[in-house]
Amino acid sequence: MELQSPPKGNIKLLKRVHINKSPWIQLERIYYKEVDPNDTNKPDSEEPFVPVPCDDNGAPINLQKNVRYWDVFSRRQVNHRSLPNSATTLAFCYKLVDNKYAFFLSVVEQFRPSVNVHTLEFPSGICDPGEDTTACGLRELKEETGYTGVLVRRSPSLPTSVLGNDNTCLITAMVDLDLDVNLNPVQNLEPTETITAHLFPLSNLLEVCF
Repeated sequence: MELQSPPKGNIKLLKRVHINKSPWIQLERIYYKEVDPNDTNKPDSEEPFVPVPCDDNGAPINLQKNVRYWDVFSRRQVNHRSLPNSATTLAFCYKLVDNKYAFFLSVVEQFRPSVNVHTLEFPSGICDPGEDTTACGLRELKEETGYTGVLVRRSPSLPTSVLGNDNTCLITAMVDLDLDVNLNPVQNLEPTETITAHLFPLSNLLEVCF
């Protein structure tokens, strides 16, 4: 395994609190109706939805027949009509070693407060305004690892979780480590980011990971 950025620093959680508002995410409730296949009555699509009261835990009570609900978080900055809103980059890196090509997988490591551990991830991020997912994926790769990659394939829009409205495109890229631009990679991180970039050899990837 190769490291090309400084070791991670010590991070300590201070406190976890409940909040009612955030500049980044919001909690939403989706109501939907399951249609009974045995119901011969044609559903009225124009029937207005009537808000329902909730119990002390926030769960709806006295829901109409076949009405269900699902709680989700959504990003405030995301336009629901312009998905996908992020890109995840699967970067395969290669270089000549003893006249043979050695292949590596680019992985980044960073602390995630929500799980209180350092996680291994692929370079990823939210698209800037007006930026397409290909440009976003290659930019995030450059910023988080210092590497310049070339697009190989872009996936369709993929939901990242059933708990939110995030959608991403998987950007597959190739990185030639022998190119001058990739010989001395330099990250370009935000002041609040602490990310360690790794290269995992594909020859023994399972051994390295497990």
